Amino acid sequence: MTSFRFRWLGLLLALWAGWGQGDAFAQRVYWTDALNGKIQSANTDGTDVTTVFDTMTVLPEGFTHPARPAFLLVEPVAGWIYWTDLWSGVHRVKLDGTGHENIVPITRVTIPEHTFFPNRTTTILDRADIQGIALDPVSKLLYWGPDHPYESPLDSPFLSSPGEGGHVRVSNPDGTAVADIHNTGVDGYTSALALDLDPSRGGKMYFSSPTSNNYPTSNRIYRTNLDGSARELFYEGPYECDPRDIKVDEAAGTVYWNCFWAGAIMQQNVNGSENKILAYVSGPGGIALDPGNSKIYVLESDAGRVTRRNLADGTLDSDFTIVTASEANPQPRQMCGTDVPNVNAPCPFYPQGIALDLTARPDMIISSFSAASTVDAGAGITVTDTTKNKGTAPAGPTTTSIYFSTDATLDAGDTLLDSRSVEGLEFGNDSTGSTTVTIPANAGQPDLIVSALSSPTTAVAGATITVTETTEHQSPRLIVVADGEKALLELNETNNTSTQPITVNGSQAAASTTRVYFSLDATLDGNDTPIFEHAVTALDAGSSHPVSFDFQIPPTTASGIHYLIAVADAASIVAESNETNNTRIQPITVTDSLPDLVVSELNAPTSAAAGDSITVTETTKNQHDAEAGTSKTKLYLSLDAKLDFATDTRLGEGRDVPALGPGISNGPTSSTVTIPPGTAPGTYYLIAVADAERDVVESNEENNTTTQLISVTSPDLIVSALSAPTSAAAGASITVTDTTANQGTAQAAASTTRIYLDATNTPQIGERAVPALGAGLSDVPTAFTFTIPAGTTPGPHSLIAVANDGPNTVAESNGTNNTKIQSITVGSPDLVVSVLSAPTSAAPGASITVTDTTANQGTAQAAASTTRIYLDGTPIVARAVPALDALGSSSGSTSVIIPAGTAPGPHSLIVVANDAPNTVAESNGTNNTKIQSITVYIPTSSDLIVSAISAPSSVLAGASITVTDTTKNQGTGQTKIASKTCIFFSRDAILDAT
Repeated sequence: MTSFRFRWLGLLLALWAGWGQGDAFAQRVYWTDALNGKIQSANTDGTDVTTVFDTMTVLPEGFTHPARPAFLLVEPVAGWIYWTDLWSGVHRVKLDGTGHENIVPITRVTIPEHTFFPNRTTTILDRADIQGIALDPVSKLLYWGPDHPYESPLDSPFLSSPGEGGHVRVSNPDGTAVADIHNTGVDGYTSALALDLDPSRGGKMYFSSPTSNNYPTSNRIYRTNLDGSARELFYEGPYECDPRDIKVDEAAGTVYWNCFWAGAIMQQNVNGSENKILAYVSGPGGIALDPGNSKIYVLESDAGRVTRRNLADGTLDSDFTIVTASEANPQPRQMCGTDVPNVNAPCPFYPQGIALDLTARPDMIISSFSAASTVDAGAGITVTDTTKNKGTAPAGPTTTSIYFSTDATLDAGDTLLDSRSVEGLEFGNDSTGSTTVTIPANAGQPDLIVSALSSPTTAVAGATITVTETTEHQSPRLIVVADGEKALLELNETNNTSTQPITVNGSQAAASTTRVYFSLDATLDGNDTPIFEHAVTALDAGSSHPVSFDFQIPPTTASGIHYLIAVADAASIVAESNETNNTRIQPITVTDSLPDLVVSELNAPTSAAAGDSITVTETTKNQHDAEAGTSKTKLYLSLDAKLDFATDTRLGEGRDVPALGPGISNGPTSSTVTIPPGTAPGTYYLIAVADAERDVVESNEENNTTTQLISVTSPDLIVSALSAPTSAAAGASITVTDTTANQGTAQAAASTTRIYLDATNTPQIGERAVPALGAGLSDVPTAFTFTIPAGTTPGPHSLIAVANDGPNTVAESNGTNNTKIQSITVGSPDLVVSVLSAPTSAAPGASITVTDTTANQGTAQAAASTTRIYLDGTPIVARAVPALDALGSSSGSTSVIIPAGTAPGPHSLIVVANDAPNTVAESNGTNNTKIQSITVYIPTSSDLIVSAISAPSSVLAGASITVTDTTKNQGTGQTKIASKTCIFFSRDAILDAT
């Protein structure tokens, strides 16, 4: 089977471009609504939601199970949608919803009464339960499976011992030549399937083997060759995984799958490396990859929505919810006896399988049309339409057709009035044209239908039920169809029509009678019993006549499926344009007695932390007088005491309950379930639901739940204290001390506290590890050092401490209170010599003392620096200055020797702050110097003389006189000591001893 697979790489690469493995972008997304039996699609932005096909309409005759489409794929080349149905096999339909084929039908097999694990007794094998499906576009082979390991009529071990477990099979795309290529029974039940077509890896098949209560195995994903050989274990995970869908990004070599019960999307490289959780999702269904656009589409089945995430990190896309339940609006809905408490309630929107069509195609629509709203039968009118190509590729020539219809649905019974030709259109372009058509001559005939018929779907023989019925005179319609001759393969084949109701003058349905019958089958005949009839007044087109009435099911009615059949114009009084659409049918299951399943006992812890596993014990009881078949009891976490399947969180997969006789209980039985990580703290209701899948028809469907209050706790990490300098220079190291506290109600795992400057979307400038913290506890104040980035703009800034910052963040009750902020001013130092003192003169070689004060007049601390002393321009000596805070200073005295040989005369002592080496970056580098003048002189000998003397010229002997003198040093050197000038009395002009 694989010998020819990869002969030509070019062929496979060409196929990739059409199948989404290259750089193509998704054009359309398709999904199954498993509970309502719909195949739907939309543009990838969620617009243009369309029901492509209603699988409820093709249930095999006599089929007792509902439609349950599971997983699907889109084959864009031939234009097919393939899907698996849990009960009815493998199907396909064209992209426009036509050409349905049940290519692998399921035929029930009758066997002798047999009890299957765990405790299901039956004589019928009809539970195929086929899920995964994949197509190899190279070999054109369809892979599907597995089927149910025990109860499938395809290959139950009861029929073909020793067959074990579900099988993976391969066939042609039309379902022929089915071959069993792999029996996965070694691990029990398999539920997911994927193909990896990368030629470098030889072509591989991936399939899962999940765990369930029925088939206890490990949660494993296996890999084999495409012929089923060379099986190897690819992944083995925790019990709560249950992989249900697998997708392979062939170009990147990455495998993705969903862990349904764990609520996660997983990924792992094909070589087995880098296993991790891509994202946590509540109740994930199918997944689809758009690697060219780096997106992954994820169905949140339990929540009822189609979402899109980023493939790189699993985060939700900005417009992440592309389709919600209200937008999907799957009509008509099935009456849901499986997943809602009230069996008479319609099923919720439950998307399960998903696929992308990555092929660019045209998409022809009628963007507008206009015509007269009131017409005469047989008259001509003008219809003006605008036909548009809203697809992603050019469209060739097409035909726009105009039909007259008695209802809003285009079918083979409608009348083609005329057509017009439309030339080829580029995508985005349109063509407007007018066509004259003739209204059919019989258009004035009325058309009576039963537009609504409802009642309970199950009742006990003898019970009185309320039936509601509406008789309507439906208006005829003009239907304009783009590409009416189906010349193109389009992006959306279901949106080509546009309708307009019209009123035909003189059209009125005369008074009539509507009659309701009670029947053993779905065919009205003479054996059916009329139970009610009412007169219907004359009705104009578009008018209706609703009624309600009570009906008692005859007490002797045998158990089984019966039918209410309502017939408009039952007496055939009104001549109608369509006499074949007067009937509407409502099935009703009649029983002679019904069981009543309740949860009679429920015990669980009264509190638990988000992410904790808890043990829940419950007892399920049948408290009525009829036997109950096998069922399932499930647990939910709810904000109130009323169970809502669409919004409440299912805990685990539930447990199987065996058949219970009247008054018999099963339990107490314990189950371990996990409170989902990230659950907000608060008071919740733990709800146990008996018969959660509505396998058993009960006398009371409203009493299946029992509740217990449970308090969910959660950590809440904050920075409770933060201290740091109020100022620092760019490039400086500072010490920050923080206290991280857990103010929540549950223990917080180890985390990381980070420090940012100004914004948390910038790289952190510091971080520290925080140990695990119990509820209400803090770690010790912790100091750590980091650097203010060089080049930070001077001015006010913010230090932001963030508790519980990545990686491996702790799930918290409040993720918005993790930060604490402190202001810090980032500035620059400015070093100056504020004071200088030194002698004003000195001789060459002399030692003098110079005293300076170096100050930081800037706005930030200055690192240690050097202050240097120069004589004129020559450095003489330096002193070290310690680090200075803003406005701080340092004073010091330095011995300076005047260099020998210094020329005598005036000189300058220059003192320079912040001189090299290792200068400090300053706000002002031009104000670092201070200067003082100094005179340098050459020392020689002194020469003292009395240069002048004055005294009286005549005196008396013995008298006192005043002598004035001038003593002068006429030498070249300074006198070393103080001197004394003496005055002598002499008889001559010569000083001697006498």
